[in-house]
Amino acid sequence: MTTKLITGLAMHLHHNTRDEWCFDFAERVAVIKRNKPPVEQPTRLRLFKLYTNLPAELAAAAAEWDAAPRGELESLEIAQAKWEEEVLRFKPQLDALHAAQCPNCPWDDVQRTIFPKKVRPGVWTPRPDVVYL
Repeated sequence: MTTKLITGLAMHLHHNTRDEWCFDFAERVAVIKRNKPPVEQPTRLRLFKLYTNLPAELAAAAAEWDAAPRGELESLEIAQAKWEEEVLRFKPQLDALHAAQCPNCPWDDVQRTIFPKKVRPGVWTPRPDVVYL
């Protein structure tokens, strides 16, 4: 008997994030079906999935973050900081896993979305490395 994952590191939990923690896979699917525009639902549902075969150190950090008491802000902040550090450290491996586990993905790293707009020459495009206020 196989156990279906319900929590873990997900790809495309939201349209503008590639890697994000998912607390309840089935609930997110229900939200997509209930609240997202019908034209977007097939793409969102096809791309939204939990990563498998995470590097052991990243999986351990994920388990620690998931187990952090949500009512204890200090513990949660420490676990969150460690988690974000590990995600950055393992970005090359996550990039490779994403490429393998999410084929034909329309994710655009510049526009940071699964629904990229075609960029026309001469039209201003935001840079991903700049925070605009």
